[in-house]
Amino acid sequence: MSRRREDHSVAITGIGLVTPIGHDLETFRERLWSNRSGIGEIEHFDVRHSPTRAGGEVRNFRLETYAPHALCREIESLDDRRVSFGCAALIAAHENAGLAGVYPPDRIGLALGTGAIAYSRRELNNVLVRLRRSSLPRRFLDPIARDISPRRHQAEYTAERVGAALGIRGPRRTHVSTCAASAMAIGSGLQMLRRGTADACLVGGFDSLLTPGGIASFALLGVLSMGDRPPHQLQRPFDRHRDGMVIGEGAVVFVLEHLARARVRGARIFGELCGFGASMDGFHIVSPEPRGAGAARAIRRALDDARTTPDEVGYVNAHGTATALNDPVETRAIKQIFGRRAPKLPLSSSKPLFGHLIGAAAAIEMLVTLLALREQRIPPTLNLHDRDPECDLDYVPLKSRKAQFAHAVSNSFGFGGYNAALVLARAS
Repeated sequence: MSRRREDHSVAITGIGLVTPIGHDLETFRERLWSNRSGIGEIEHFDVRHSPTRAGGEVRNFRLETYAPHALCREIESLDDRRVSFGCAALIAAHENAGLAGVYPPDRIGLALGTGAIAYSRRELNNVLVRLRRSSLPRRFLDPIARDISPRRHQAEYTAERVGAALGIRGPRRTHVSTCAASAMAIGSGLQMLRRGTADACLVGGFDSLLTPGGIASFALLGVLSMGDRPPHQLQRPFDRHRDGMVIGEGAVVFVLEHLARARVRGARIFGELCGFGASMDGFHIVSPEPRGAGAARAIRRALDDARTTPDEVGYVNAHGTATALNDPVETRAIKQIFGRRAPKLPLSSSKPLFGHLIGAAAAIEMLVTLLALREQRIPPTLNLHDRDPECDLDYVPLKSRKAQFAHAVSNSFGFGGYNAALVLARAS
C-alpha cells in the first residue's frame, strides 16, 4: 500500500505547451494517441548541407497569441526560438491554472530548465576549431561561425521577464543540467512547495537546439540518426538497428500547488507529482555509466521520495534516446529497481513522436506520462520492429495498450552523468 500522505502530495493544476505535435493539450493528446509524429524535414533554416534534414520542429507558432505586445516585441528582438517558446508556455500554464490573484506574488515560484548555456569566448573558439576540422561541408559551417557568440543565460532572461509580466515575485531557480534539466527544475518546484517557500510554482523546460550549431554539435558527438529513411522513421528506441536520435524543440510548463489547497479553491487537477530523485554517474562527460547504477539510484530515490514501492508502479516513460549506449543502460537500471517484475512492466519511449527536446525533454515526457495516467493507456514505442537482444523488456512496440495503474515513473538522463526521475500518480 502507498505510504503517501495528503500533506506530502502536490497537484498539477496547469499546463502550457509549445511542441512539435501541438500547442494545446487537446491537439497534443490527439496526436499522441493517433501516433502522428511531429518529426519532419526542418524548414526554418537551410538544411541542404546539413548532416541531417530531420527534426521535431515547432510549426505555426506565433508569440503574439500568448504575450502582451510590449513583452512580445522584447522577446522577439532576441531572435531566439527557445526564449519565445518558454515565454509562451509560461503564460499559457499560468492562465490554464487560473492562478491570477490566487496567491500573493511573493508566494509563487519559478523553476525552469534548459540544455543551452552561455559559453565563454575560449569555449566557443574550441567548438569552432572542432567544427572546422570535421567533415561537415564548409557551406554548412560558415553560418554557424557567424551565428555563434557568447550570450546571456536565456533561461534566466525568460524567467525574469515573464515572471515580471505575470507579477511573480517568489523564489526562482534555473537548471542547465543538459537532457535532465527540466526534470531537475520540476523537482526543485516540488521541493519549494514541501519546504513551505512557495504556495504555487511554475516548473518545466524549454529548448531549441534545432539550429545549424546544434545539429553540428550532436553530429560531432555521433549521436544523431542520419539514415536515409523518412524523418519520422529515423528514431528507433530499443531497436536492434537504431542509429541515434533526432533533435526536437519546444517548451512545456506545469503549475504545481499543494493538493489540499488546490481542492479547496476548486482547481482542475490533472494529476499528482509525488516524488523526485537525482544522481550523478561520476563516470564520463558523454557516456552513461554502463551498469546503469547511477540511473537506478535516481529512480530509487524518486520512489522513496514518493513513499511508493516499485510494486505500485504500472508504467515507466523511458528516456529512450535510440543511441547505442543509452537504451541498454536504461534497461539495466529498470531491472535493478523492479527485479522480477521488470520483464512484465510496460515502458516506452515517446521520443519518436517529437524528437529529443534536450532541456525540455523531461517536461514533455512528464506530460506524456500524465496523459497515460489520466487515460489509463500506455503510449507505444514507435519504430520498434526488431528489438535489440540487450533490450529485453516490454517496450510496448508500435501500438498503445489499455491498462490499469495508479503510479508511473518518468526517466531523464543527460550528458555529464545527470540522472533524474519523477514519480506521478493519477488524480485521487
